[in-house]
Amino acid sequence: MFPPASRRRFSVPTIRRLVLPCLALAATVAGCSRDQTLPEAPDGPAPLRVLVRPDPIEFLPRNADPVMLDREIATGLAEALGRPLELVFADDFSTMIDRLLAGDADLVAANLTATAARRERVAFSLPYLHTSELLIMRRDDEYRPEVREDLVGVTVTVRRSSSYAETILEVATHVPGLVAEWAPENLAIEDILDLVAAGDARATVVDSHIWHAVEGHFPTLSPALTLAEDRPIALALHPDSTDLKSRADQYLVRRALTAPREEAYRDDLPSLESRGRLRMITRNNAATYFLHRGAQMGFEYELMQRFADEHDLRLEIVIPPNRSELEQWLLEGRGDVIAASHVVTEERAAKVAFTRPYLTVQEFVVVRAADADGVRTPADLAGREVWVRASSPFLAAAERLKDEVPYLRIGLVPEDVETEEILARVEDGTYDVTIAES
Repeated sequence: MFPPASRRRFSVPTIRRLVLPCLALAATVAGCSRDQTLPEAPDGPAPLRVLVRPDPIEFLPRNADPVMLDREIATGLAEALGRPLELVFADDFSTMIDRLLAGDADLVAANLTATAARRERVAFSLPYLHTSELLIMRRDDEYRPEVREDLVGVTVTVRRSSSYAETILEVATHVPGLVAEWAPENLAIEDILDLVAAGDARATVVDSHIWHAVEGHFPTLSPALTLAEDRPIALALHPDSTDLKSRADQYLVRRALTAPREEAYRDDLPSLESRGRLRMITRNNAATYFLHRGAQMGFEYELMQRFADEHDLRLEIVIPPNRSELEQWLLEGRGDVIAASHVVTEERAAKVAFTRPYLTVQEFVVVRAADADGVRTPADLAGREVWVRASSPFLAAAERLKDEVPYLRIGLVPEDVETEEILARVEDGTYDVTIAES
């Protein structure tokens, strides 16, 4: 029946001015940093041995990310560690974890879902992707399940070692009539999809990011049901490889924040919908965008993710090296929208278009809590030094203060330093005074 295998508090006197954070529109990115390298062996650094799938996905879309992320991450991690990359090819999917534990490789980069069962055997890095598991069937199948309970009598073909098998077996505990059929372990995803397309298998399960990459090659197939959501994809490592896991996690965080994208372009919404992606230019900070335990978070991130979902777009994060380059990158076509608590100013509005405001805030002079009682009016700032970024609207506020307050000085903060870092430096005494939004 089966064919042979082919394939992330301060005291504040006031400056009275309202500012309006908006999304900036017009109408990719810094390369990955190198991590520390491992100690070199006498004849040079030891290779990073990475166990990979027998064959990569054969049917690649124009933008192969995220289908080929495992190979890209393996290459990038080896470079970050300063070690040559050695790919170790698995004979079949079922032996990967056994070979890792046996010492045949340092890690597995094979689109592995970090399931509970696998976590009992190996360690996993931070996720580099979250995906859903889709039930794929023929479009002309007369029986199309809408909920899990409709799977009574349906036979689903997957590899026994796959995360899909765990999902099917879990569903089967609630749907006794669901039948799991085990495909040979050397069959690639496309091979099993071929079986479904040919009518030799009723249904199978595929990760959503893989399906979106290959669906154009299987026009007679379509998703019938989402069986699992938000499944983490990660690197697998030996449980004792704590140092390598730490370094891999550091690399994955840096990669997520600075991953390069494809060519620059400037499109409006209809063309973006055709591309299926929306590039959000932002900054990595505790309010706008950050990673927490591998998940992307932040106010502007969640705002744009909702917009992207409404328009069936995949949200991509683009982070310039510093804030002074936000508008430049937008105008160069390296992103589609700035969502970074970006305040509307006359100078900025002359270069880019803004949406209506989604938040109104105030600007405050910030001093250490111990100094608060001595700073009640602008005049109390005489002889002090206010630290701000040159590209921020706070510079104009500081210059107005300087015109009013004798002997007030202005210090310029590097453009890659975020507001929370400036506040921390005020607190520890590195900077004297700053200005921040409410």
